[in-house]
Amino acid sequence: KDNHAKYSGGAICAENTRLDGSSSKFINNSAKSFGGSVYALSSKEIKMSDDSFENDSSSRAGGSIFAENSQISLTDITVNGAKSLFGAAIGTLNSNALLKRVSIDNCRASYYGGAIYGYNGCVSISNSNITQNTADRGGALYINNAALSSDSANIINNAAQTGTAGYLFN
Repeated sequence: KDNHAKYSGGAICAENTRLDGSSSKFINNSAKSFGGSVYALSSKEIKMSDDSFENDSSSRAGGSIFAENSQISLTDITVNGAKSLFGAAIGTLNSNALLKRVSIDNCRASYYGGAIYGYNGCVSISNSNITQNTADRGGALYINNAALSSDSANIINNAAQTGTAGYLFN
């Protein structure tokens, strides 16, 4: 709670490692650049389950979670009130993200991806709720040059100037 990083990963910075975390609460964490609570860099296996994130922020991308050149799996995760320029809740760059039973609500990106921003790689979403998020482009999702798969995802009441539910660009 209330951690701040001068660069990335307000609470956790996982570089070139494996991380298996569960049943944790991340509250009011922030980072000057990426991943207000969690930043994964060049990590092959990042697994998080039964975690909650509240009111996290980053100045660049991934208000709560940011993965770069990594494999990340999020199960039974709740994100509420995150803020960032890109991907207010979750941001990925050259990464693969598997999201199962994830709930993302009331997050705000100044530019792209009110809930999720994905650039290169793959974002897979199943049995999840993405509601009431806002951004300039892609109120819920902004996916650029990345694969997106979705199964039983409820994407409801998101807002944006362009692409209220999602903005897909290749």
